[in-house]
Order: sequence, then structure tokens, then C-alpha cells
Amino acid sequence: MRYLHSNNILLRDLKTENVGFDKHGYIKLFDFGLAVELRDDRKVGIDKYNFSIVGGTARYMSPEAAYGKPMGKASDVYSFALLVWETLALEVPFSSMKSHDFIQEVLERRRRPRLHFKWPAVVKEMLSLGWATDPNLRPSFEQFGHMLQDLSQRGLIVEHQTHRRLCLPSFCRPIL
Repeated sequence: MRYLHSNNILLRDLKTENVGFDKHGYIKLFDFGLAVELRDDRKVGIDKYNFSIVGGTARYMSPEAAYGKPMGKASDVYSFALLVWETLALEVPFSSMKSHDFIQEVLERRRRPRLHFKWPAVVKEMLSLGWATDPNLRPSFEQFGHMLQDLSQRGLIVEHQTHRRLCLPSFCRPIL
């Protein structure tokens, strides 16, 4: 994602179904069908661009994307924060909500997935910043990457040895 954003590409459909591993175990992104170049002719503000087609998967969409408002790189960061939460929690965000409930709870009432009380405070803060309602409060992928590296160096998140995924040391368990 850092690479895409450094080349002014917005993915617009970041979700677990569009992330996988190659035969060497490296993480790969796929399905670039909604990806767009962030061009000046679409720019309407700082990290705000208008797009004629709204797309993506509702449960991973940032509020601005869901409402069809101008959006930018911060919209992908929102989706990434939900993806990280899903990886750590081993749950699909908002999986029990019907679309009407989703609109009411997530978009209007600003509900986010529950952060586990045993997760380190810095992990909870990182996720909360990533899915902030105000896109101006979300970190860039460069900043998010530094946060993840710092958490890894401090041993607060680790790569599960046999399942090649991020987890919190006290929560590492196999994916069923």
C-alpha cells in the first residue's frame, strides 16, 4: 500500500479477500478493478479527489467513500485499519449487521469494531487512528508502517510461525 500511495494510486477495495500470499509466502494485493490514479484534474482539496464511480465493499469502506464524498489516500488507510483488526481479532468486521444497521451504526453513529481489552494500548490507538471518522486524523501508510514496525520490534505483534499472519503474542492461535 505504501508503494501504491507513493505512486498516487488509490486501491479503493482493500479487504481480506483481496490480499493473499504467493508461493514464497509474500503478501500480495490483487483485484485492482477499482484502483484509480490520483490526478490533479480530480483534486478538490488536500487528499480529496472526486470520482465518478463509487465502489468497494461496504464493511471496509471509509465513511467518505460510502457517502460518495471526495476521498483520498486516507480512505485506503481506513480499510487497512479494519483489515488489521480482522487479522488480530479473527473476526470479520460488522459481520452480523444487515445493510440498514450498517448504515445507521457505522456511518451515522460512528460505531467501530470492539477493541479487545487485553490488546496493548498502542495497538488500540493505532487502529482507532486508522479508522477515525475524520480522514485528516488518519495516519499515512508510511506512518502506519512505522507504527507496525515499532510494535513488531517491541514484541507487541508477531508473525505466527506456522500460519504467516500478524497476531498479538497472547492471541496467536491457528486460523480454522
